[in-house]
Amino acid sequence: MRFAGTTGVEVAHNLTDAAITARNGATPILVENETGALPAWFVNEATADLRLTPAATAAIARVPRRADAADDFSALVRSAPPGLTALGAHEFAPDRIFGNGFE
Repeated sequence: MRFAGTTGVEVAHNLTDAAITARNGATPILVENETGALPAWFVNEATADLRLTPAATAAIARVPRRADAADDFSALVRSAPPGLTALGAHEFAPDRIFGNGFE
């Protein structure tokens, strides 16, 4: 969110290690973001394997699934209502490797 004309944009359910900030007068709507992620929350932060580990308790099962994000970055189906889903790009699924069920 960078420009003054950027208003009312919803920034929701993100998982970061730094604050989400607007620039140049933008006014976003921040919804259920976690900005205190730690390296131990990810399988291998150094190689960009950002799947969640069990240590990511602050991010796992935290928010309702959004209608526009039923699948995660790896094509895993996020937990359906009434359950809660994880913050960030990856749903927590320690026992699955592939999103399409091929194991």
